Amino acid sequence: MKNDLLISVAEDHMKNKQYDPQLYLASFNKGYIVEDNGVTYHYVDKKELKKAIKDVLHKTYYKCNILIKTYIDLGLITETDEFYIFNSVDKPFVGLTVDTIKFCLDYLNELPFKVYCYLMSKYIKHLYIKEKYHRNENYFFSKTEIALALGYSKKEANILLIERALAVLEDVGLIKFSESHQRKGHKGYYHELYWVKQYSSTQIKADSRFIKDSIKEGRELSAEIYEELVEPVKQEVKMLTDQEKADRVKAGKGYFSFQS
Repeated sequence: MKNDLLISVAEDHMKNKQYDPQLYLASFNKGYIVEDNGVTYHYVDKKELKKAIKDVLHKTYYKCNILIKTYIDLGLITETDEFYIFNSVDKPFVGLTVDTIKFCLDYLNELPFKVYCYLMSKYIKHLYIKEKYHRNENYFFSKTEIALALGYSKKEANILLIERALAVLEDVGLIKFSESHQRKGHKGYYHELYWVKQYSSTQIKADSRFIKDSIKEGRELSAEIYEELVEPVKQEVKMLTDQEKADRVKAGKGYFSFQS
């Protein structure tokens, strides 16, 4: 955990729809770290951070300013004349490895990543309870629960957003849950969560049929839903270098390809 990137999953942060935890990913390896009396601060040059938000997260200038202002309002960033200073992250948080950071930046957009952080925090807490009280039962969650936790209402369109985000996360191998093993509760049907894990260097298999169906379905939905959720994933995941990405884009192939 010491070398992991810490990401806030505080309830008031996660409920704020303007809070995009991917900003932590975009700032990773930017600027420098300062420790003061055991408290860690991450200094990033203002221009460098805004460039990272534009280039890495593909945000417009307008959304970039909103995102930074949200972090400032939530007390996660302090602004000076030259720097944006990421303040030390308090509990509750999740810690991501370097491999997971790279993987999530390449393959997840904002909502799937936010759902991933939420489920990871719940899963880790449940593991602690299981061990402390010698329980055997897995954690159960509902799609409505996640929607409400992330600041959405219970309307059907929002549940669809969460459903598709979960499908993306399961398909790339970051989570595993049961659609069939359900319980009826006050926030809808609860699904059994088997595990949440970080990305490893081993190959992750993805069903290309699911990917192609997702893209087709996404285009039939609104452009906003399509851009936010449909994640093209290779059948065999391979981390691409910046030069490889540039070459593929130049050739009109995009970042990813399907392999038979």
